[in-house]
Amino acid sequence: MVAPAEKIVWGRPADMPEIEILAAENSRRPWCVYHQTYTVCTIMEHGGLTEWTYRRKNHVFYKHHVGLMEPGEVHRTTKHTGSANFYVVQISPELVGTLAKEVGVDSPPHLCAGQASLPGLFQAFARFHGGLANQASLLERQSRLTECINLLLLNCSERRPVHIPVAVGAALRGSRDYLHAHAAKHISLADLARVAGLSRFHFLRSFAQQFGVPPHAYQINLRIEKIRNLLKLGVPIQAIEAGFADQSHLIRHFKKSMKVTPGQYAAMVTQQ
Repeated sequence: MVAPAEKIVWGRPADMPEIEILAAENSRRPWCVYHQTYTVCTIMEHGGLTEWTYRRKNHVFYKHHVGLMEPGEVHRTTKHTGSANFYVVQISPELVGTLAKEVGVDSPPHLCAGQASLPGLFQAFARFHGGLANQASLLERQSRLTECINLLLLNCSERRPVHIPVAVGAALRGSRDYLHAHAAKHISLADLARVAGLSRFHFLRSFAQQFGVPPHAYQINLRIEKIRNLLKLGVPIQAIEAGFADQSHLIRHFKKSMKVTPGQYAAMVTQQ
């Protein structure tokens, strides 16, 4: 039986220049990489195991493990049994350092271990890569990456973030109003946090606790409401621009929220 062909894809999102992405399918090749970035490898599927060395220590990758590499370090694969599907995100030291300072970690973060098997960490990075693959909004992708870095600092860093109480009140209402006013635009997480006068970590946690959903989900709900209102007025779905990447993206989100397609919804609400 012929083994499935290996597929290697590199990418660099134009609106997220601080990161670079690798997606690998059916990979058996040996890797030897010098890292200039904080690099996180998320093992999605593995038909066996991968043995590798990092910081003069031996490690073993299995399915759902997360590999953690720092700037200035080298990792080298020493053995494969079975092929693997994995994602890699390379994050600039400048972005990690900036986010770390926002939560009281002044020196460059030091990740203590070479890998982790924490379910929450794996799931956070899997959601981030899923958002990239599904053309999620800039706000969602930045929010998910910020969540990933926060979990790295909380669980894997030598120095932990300072605890900051959840914010309430006018600051969060201002950011919510900003979302209402710019629902169809490509809003960045930094923009919303600036409106609220909070760090990105603090803003994400506080917004979700105050309004029940993270800001990117709130933005999607606003967009769905706009589409519903226009469909009720008889505007064809092809003529509606709500800020999604394309029509298929719009339809997918609408159906996920409303459980019917825009066309089915329009037929139901415009019946005489």
